[in-house]
Amino acid sequence: MALRKLLPTKIPGFPALVSYSPLVAPTFTESAILSIPIHPLRWKTLETLDSMSDDLLRWTFETRASIRSLKLAVARNKLKFRWQYAFRKALLSRGYAQDGQNLISNLDRKGLSGTLQVNVNNSQGFNSTDEDLMKYCSILVLALERGMLSSRSQARPSPTSRKNGSRMDWRRAS
Repeated sequence: MALRKLLPTKIPGFPALVSYSPLVAPTFTESAILSIPIHPLRWKTLETLDSMSDDLLRWTFETRASIRSLKLAVARNKLKFRWQYAFRKALLSRGYAQDGQNLISNLDRKGLSGTLQVNVNNSQGFNSTDEDLMKYCSILVLALERGMLSSRSQARPSPTSRKNGSRMDWRRAS
C-alpha cells in the first residue's frame, strides 16, 4: 500500500512548520496508526480517509510543547486551542468556512482543498496576542489561496509504486 505524504513547507513570516498535500492524505498521527498492521484503529482510519471528499480542506494543529516550556497540560492544550481559533477566524475573514468552502456564493474562486498540518514547537504563540496569531494564520490562508503550498508539495515526487504502468494511491493496491 502506497501512501500519499504530507510534505513539509516553510512559509516566510509564519513561525511554525507547515506540512501540506493538495489531496486527502493521512496526518502524522494517522500515518503512525496505518503503519501498524494490527492497530485497532487502522481500519476505521482507512475508512475515514477513503470517505473524505477531495474538495475539502482538512487541517490540524499539533503542539509539541515540552514539559519544560509549558509545565501544565492545560497550558499545552490552551496553546493548541488558540492556534486553532486563530486559524478559524482567518478562514472566516477571507470568506471561507471551516472546511475551506466559500461562504460567499457569488465569487468565482475555488474553495481551499487538501490536507494541512501545522506543527507548533515549544511554546510558539503562547505569550502572543490574539491579533498576532490571527496575523500569522492569515499569512497561512493567503499562502493556501495563492497555491504556494501546493506548488512546493508537487515539486518533489511522492513515493509511488508502479503496477501495469499506473500510479497507485494511498488506498489498497489491487
